[in-house]
Amino acid sequence: MASPAPDRIVDALRNADGRPGGVLLLPHVGADGDALGSCFGFAIALRRAGYDVRVLLEEPVPPAFAFLPGAAEAEVQAAGNGDGTASEGACAPAVAVAVDCEGGPRLGARAARFAEAPVRLVVDHHPPAPAAEADPDGTIRFVDVSASCAGELVLACVRRLGDALGTDLLDRDAATCLLEALLYDTGGFRYSNTNAASFAAASLLAGYGASVRDLSYRLFEETSAGRLRLLGRAYTQVRLDCGGRIASVAVPLAWLAETAAVEGDLDGLAGTLRNVAGVEASFVLRENPRGGIRVNIRSGAAFDASAFARGFGGGGHARAAGFTAESGALEDVRDAVVAEASRLMACGEAR
Repeated sequence: MASPAPDRIVDALRNADGRPGGVLLLPHVGADGDALGSCFGFAIALRRAGYDVRVLLEEPVPPAFAFLPGAAEAEVQAAGNGDGTASEGACAPAVAVAVDCEGGPRLGARAARFAEAPVRLVVDHHPPAPAAEADPDGTIRFVDVSASCAGELVLACVRRLGDALGTDLLDRDAATCLLEALLYDTGGFRYSNTNAASFAAASLLAGYGASVRDLSYRLFEETSAGRLRLLGRAYTQVRLDCGGRIASVAVPLAWLAETAAVEGDLDGLAGTLRNVAGVEASFVLRENPRGGIRVNIRSGAAFDASAFARGFGGGGHARAAGFTAESGALEDVRDAVVAEASRLMACGEAR
């Protein structure tokens, strides 16, 4: 694994300063609060340093994160540009940064944008795949699996770059984005990935005016009528398998329209199912408007969610992971997922 020191990231950014194409920040597909907050905070800080920065997403910013500074400036991969290459008249980025993922398939249709950049960087806190760990393609990787979120690593890069430039690159907007990333991935400091460094980072960011209270309300308390209706329907369709050790729910796109909800309204559902007494692994499957089926996984200590997700081409943490099934009907994918989880848990029959 690459050294956790961010020096090589900072050196690469400084060496690329002024090159045509600027810096392109790329979060993983299905970007969550950590990926988005990290990218937006990084972009704000880099712009303060004078960089030309773009944030390119696979999907539009979910409404739940639209309040973040920088969300309105984010771009979305054009639907007709599935190969991920630059549009006519646009040049390849001088630096492409995969944030909260190791690049490759986790970037979806934007993978080619990452590959075409002469300088490729990764800032991630997930365990790398063996191929990525070997750095076969010259990608510079700042990977630290002890960090609670990608936002912590972005903060380290921003501070180190600021020191090198002799200026403070943080402001209230950047701090708000990075604190949101931290709160999201630690569940408001409740998850097992929370550590002393998490509180130290939160204290530093709060010093710039970022509010733990305001962000916690946005992330964990604020809701909508559509979300209430959607979750109510989902709860009635939860399936328990393996003697109650596996919980799953499959959410078709039609439910969102019928309940006036949005896809982001499903955030947190996998964790809620995992909290059911006796459940060791939970799966929330949702039809993706852009195709495929997104699967979110939460687990207890007896089940490695990351290893399971990698078996389906995804990734994540030991207790929280995900992947996208590119083909198959929703219920068929659920059956396959539950069958494999049941096999790993030695449950016998899946149901």
